[in-house]
Amino acid sequence: MKKIAKALILVLLLATVGVGGFVLGSNTAMQGAVSWGASDEGVNWNRILSNLKNYEAVIDQDFLFEYTPEDLEVGVYKGLFEGLQDPYSEYFSPEEYQRLMEDTTGQFAGVGLVVTAGEDNAITVVAPIANTPAARAGIKAGDIILEVDGQSYAGTDLDLATQMMRGEPNTQVDLTVRRTTNGKAETLNIPITREIITVDTVVGKKLDNNVGYIQITSFEEPTADEFKQEWDALVAQGATRFVLDLRNNPGGLLVTAEDIADALLGEATIVTTVDSMGQEEVSTSDAAQYSQPIVVLANEGSASASEILLGALRDNHRAKSVGTKTFGKGIVQRIYPLGPNGEEGGFKLTMAEYLTPSGEQIHGVGITPDIVVEDNWDAKGYGPDFLSEDPQLQRALQVIQEP
Repeated sequence: MKKIAKALILVLLLATVGVGGFVLGSNTAMQGAVSWGASDEGVNWNRILSNLKNYEAVIDQDFLFEYTPEDLEVGVYKGLFEGLQDPYSEYFSPEEYQRLMEDTTGQFAGVGLVVTAGEDNAITVVAPIANTPAARAGIKAGDIILEVDGQSYAGTDLDLATQMMRGEPNTQVDLTVRRTTNGKAETLNIPITREIITVDTVVGKKLDNNVGYIQITSFEEPTADEFKQEWDALVAQGATRFVLDLRNNPGGLLVTAEDIADALLGEATIVTTVDSMGQEEVSTSDAAQYSQPIVVLANEGSASASEILLGALRDNHRAKSVGTKTFGKGIVQRIYPLGPNGEEGGFKLTMAEYLTPSGEQIHGVGITPDIVVEDNWDAKGYGPDFLSEDPQLQRALQVIQEP
């Protein structure tokens, strides 16, 4: 596969509080970036610093409750990024940055939810992670988290709400969610017991009629190799056609999605990335490929890197798709660590968007599958173990048998 060389460490495309679609960058990129005067855009830093000193003096004199200088400093930095009005760009305190790095390891103690700050400033579930307490408790993609243990949270409180959902294994957290089904909203109180969350990113199973089923739950570093191993193993068992399940997959590493797309496509465009200057970079695949027929499953919990893979397979006429419209997360963030290893915190900044091979914009729009089949909201689960309750997989198995 031909990839564009970038001066970046890591590209992640995941719509979540901890690992929102991002690029891990370097704080050396900021050297010389600060000028303490009026910038070309009209930001007058001398005036801002003077105002901050005045405000701090009043706070010091009159504020009722206790605070620390560090509280004010963190608040100033957070306010700067909130001014961008982009829920994916934000400042992280040192503690928040370390939690962010923990998220990238794929193991943590919590409930197993991928969440984001929605456009309406509500904490929105992108997807429950498969085989986690949240998934078993019935949390659905699109649910709005209103309260955690009786405390209300909005999108601007995303980090705090996520911190409250984490905790010691075998302890309970109570979530209050708002769910809208067929235009009717209801409020649900859902108790969940925390546990250590370890994400298994690839699950495979041989089904009847020589169909191989592969579910990808997220795109992490080992996922591409695990996918190829699972594909080869299913072929060795006699699989001649495949169902690729990307439902409730919130995304992950861009390079992993590209590697899997490369394995499934011949010579083709995988994805185009467009940065803030309008410069385009194109990722392409080589001629070598798995040639077996594929049907892809996707739903409203399929986001970011999942949409890249789905868009590449769809636009290159490599696979049919079944399910519901995807989440619509088509932008990439860069993470800037501050101080050695992020000891002084860091910040995340939206710096690019991606387009499907046909030039289609995904962010805020999503991808509608070729064959729309609604989720069974009353199902206890989905996949081969819940086939009788999974109309989307049932339809995919019909489609894959068609000539």
